[in-house]
Parts: sequence; structure tokens; C-alpha cells
Amino acid sequence: MKSTSQKITKCIVVSGMKRAASTLLFNIVRLSVEKIYSNPYFPIFCDSPGKAFLESKIKMSSDKSIDCTIIHTHNLEESILMRFNHTFSCYRNPKDALLSAHRKYYLNKRNSIVFLKEYISQLTYLSENEEIITRFPYEALVNNLDNVIVKVYNLISNKNANKDLIICIKNELNKIKNRNIMNNKNNSKTKKIDKYIRIFLSKFGKSDFENTIDRLHPSHISSSNYLTDKKFESNVLNNISIKKLINLSEDLYLSLLNKDKYLLIEKNY
Repeated sequence: MKSTSQKITKCIVVSGMKRAASTLLFNIVRLSVEKIYSNPYFPIFCDSPGKAFLESKIKMSSDKSIDCTIIHTHNLEESILMRFNHTFSCYRNPKDALLSAHRKYYLNKRNSIVFLKEYISQLTYLSENEEIITRFPYEALVNNLDNVIVKVYNLISNKNANKDLIICIKNELNKIKNRNIMNNKNNSKTKKIDKYIRIFLSKFGKSDFENTIDRLHPSHISSSNYLTDKKFESNVLNNISIKKLINLSEDLYLSLLNKDKYLLIEKNY
């Protein structure tokens, strides 16, 4: 059912935490919006949701038919301050997220500390802004996709998602997954040089080497292609400062997960 509104009535932000399936959440929101609105607009991934919003306003001034904008970012603090119509986010066990980030970006100790401090900050925002943010744990996105689709669609549309709609969105997600699996196979020759580039950049504290333009990763979760680095785990995870940050961040994570445990219970629709 498409909206008949002539002017934009919604501005939605997906501001998931890094390595927590934020791309999957973005695609669920995007596909839901496409079922509800006739002409949604998707700015490119942006670290500043405020900047993306201004760009969307410029776009809307030239295209009056746009009726919804979805912004994708990792900047949760600014997303909260912007007070969009809906703010969606996701989170993950901090230690698992750190290991996943290392396998993708080869983090050093300094970058690991930065990563964990950012996680602590964002977990705190999630906890303190429950009335603004609709959040999903990583486990729900990976294992209970139906629950996530239903909650996202119902919130945006103010209508209940039916079984056919859930199946339709899941089929679209599978098409993205299959397409990108093939793209990854075609690009497999670049992985070795890519690995050394990531290691080189990490030595200078530049570990963020992710292509976030298309936001369509295999399985909707950007891959961690490299095996666990035992040396990293022993040198970094056993660092006293990092241990303290992991313990603090995991306490925050478990507190949120306990509140969201209903999303981990499989339901029949």
C-alpha cells in the first residue's frame, strides 16, 4: 500500500553499530519503506546524518514526489540529536565485534581501544534513549529475521505485516545475498593484496577500510574473511586497559540484551 502524501512525511535513520549487522538492518528498513512509500530517497552512506539530511532536502526541493528519506550512518549520537521520525539501531557483543573488526581491518592496540570506547559510548546512548531508538541485538538480526522485519514494518507503516509481506522481503534479501556472493567470488583475486593494504594502514592507525557506498555485503553482513589471529588475541585482548573496556562494555551489552530478549524468541506469523 503506497502512501498518497504529496510531501515528505518521514525521515528515517538507520544508525547501527559497527560490525553489528547494520547493513542487514538498513536493507530491512529500505525494503519495508519501498513497500509503504511510492518514491523513497536513499542518500549514500554518510558519517554525518545531519549532512545527509541537508543533501536530502536539496534533493527534495527538485523532486517534489519524494515521500520518505532513509539515512544510513554509524553516528548514533548525531542521529539522536536530529530527532528523525524513526531511529533504528543494532548492537553486538563488544568482544565479538572487536574480533570481527580485527579480522577485517587488522586493528592494532590503539585502534582496539578507540573501537571499544566508541562501543561503550553507543551502548550508553542505546540505553539512555530507549524512547527514541528502536534497537535490535545482532543475534535477532542473524537468527530471528522474521521478528525484526515485523517490528520494522509495523512501526513505519502503523499496520501489521502479513506472512506474504515477510516472505517477499526475505526473498529480496536473499537476492542481494546471492548476488554479492557471486561478486565476492569474482573479486577473490584481490584479497591477498587487500590484506596487506589493511595491515599497512593499521600501522598508521588507519583501519577503517570499508566500502560503505553500496551497503550490500554478502549475507548483508560485511565479511571477516581472515582467520583468527592468535597473536592479536594474546597481545591485545589480554592488555589490561582493553580488558577493562571489554568488561565495562559487556556489562552494558548484557543489560540491553536482557531487555531485548523477547526478540530472540521465535514467533509464528
